[in-house]
Amino acid sequence: MEEMKIIIEKFEIFLKRSVLPSTSFMLFFLLYDILFNQKSFINFLNNPEHSQFTIGLFILAFIGLTNLLSILHQAIYDNHLKNNFNATFIWKNENTKLDTLRKEVNMKLNKNENDYMLYKNIAKNMETRDYVNQAKSFGIMFVSLMTVSAIGFISFLVETSVVLSFVNILISFVLLILITTQYYIGRELVKSRYRSRAIKIYTNYLKENTI
Repeated sequence: MEEMKIIIEKFEIFLKRSVLPSTSFMLFFLLYDILFNQKSFINFLNNPEHSQFTIGLFILAFIGLTNLLSILHQAIYDNHLKNNFNATFIWKNENTKLDTLRKEVNMKLNKNENDYMLYKNIAKNMETRDYVNQAKSFGIMFVSLMTVSAIGFISFLVETSVVLSFVNILISFVLLILITTQYYIGRELVKSRYRSRAIKIYTNYLKENTI
């Protein structure tokens, strides 16, 4: 019975951290297909001649997509967020509280660690999965948005590669700015979840270790 509970929990985590967030890719891609691609992908899906084998391939492709988006999230966001989780652009009002709590925890531990390392040191018995699930969801959603934007950007470059004009250069520049903006908004949202987790961990730790 305990083994079944562990399997269910693992599957639930996989659903929350990978499968459900990855559906955002399909939403963004369908919007792109409707608005900018003459519904080519939708018309392909509506083909009545598709066999069960084709449908099975679509399912396998979606499973592969969830893994790919998770890997991209790890590479683009998580691997670069192993320091302090202070806000850079938005929600900067939370930084003072985070800095104060971090300093107090480090004084208790007689250390000088960043948020990521303190999480590794003191959060072993604390329930923080919701924060991680939310961070993964935000990250995968914005990775999906950036990927679809990049597909649109590449399609635009291919279509206009023959004609080099000021308008095309301007549109390309705007699209690059859009993708960059999406990256930074996603980064701030992911950090906001890890920051909230750090504040909770520090607050609980200080309560449990107050002399």
